[in-house]
Amino acid sequence: MNLIFDFDGTICDNFDIVYILATELLQKEGGVTISANEARGKGTKKLISESRIPKYKIPKLLLTARKRIAHEIPNLKPFKTLPTVIKELSKKHKLGIITSNSEENVTIFLKNHKLLQYFSFIRSEIDLFGKGKKLKKVIFKYNLKPEETIYIGDETRDIEAAKYADTKSVAVTWGYESEKLLKGQNSDYIAEKPQDLLKIFKFSS
Repeated sequence: MNLIFDFDGTICDNFDIVYILATELLQKEGGVTISANEARGKGTKKLISESRIPKYKIPKLLLTARKRIAHEIPNLKPFKTLPTVIKELSKKHKLGIITSNSEENVTIFLKNHKLLQYFSFIRSEIDLFGKGKKLKKVIFKYNLKPEETIYIGDETRDIEAAKYADTKSVAVTWGYESEKLLKGQNSDYIAEKPQDLLKIFKFSS
């Protein structure tokens, strides 16, 4: 199988940093801010809509966030036990990453935690809601079969991306969005802890 991961909130435990940064940027732009718990229960589309920030400003804000996150990379860590899970999955499956973060940030993070060698590719998408198109492009570029590809992420937009690209999805509940929100999106699989990924793909080849 081809297992393609989201990065922020799926591999990298950075919600607290991103929440603080997003709040600062929203306040600077005069947007509406909410608590961390509220943010987890809404989803990215709803958060952006309710923030009252014009959509045309989002790409620039995302680029600013990427640069700020780059300074935090040395302090960020993968979710507990996930490195071991990634190592095990790589023995039987091809692993990749599609992310809204920058390829540079992701590469440095993976190198810091000795995980880079387990991934065949890293692809970045500046459009927060362009992951579906990016996933389709990656499937075509690497000659992958959609029916043999699964996208693993922590947000509803990751599940939507998988549906757009005609692949299956795994929603992980340890990231940005709440378990309740994710379970309402009809993901093919739900992982409540990293070890669940080993159970899900136990009989895959």
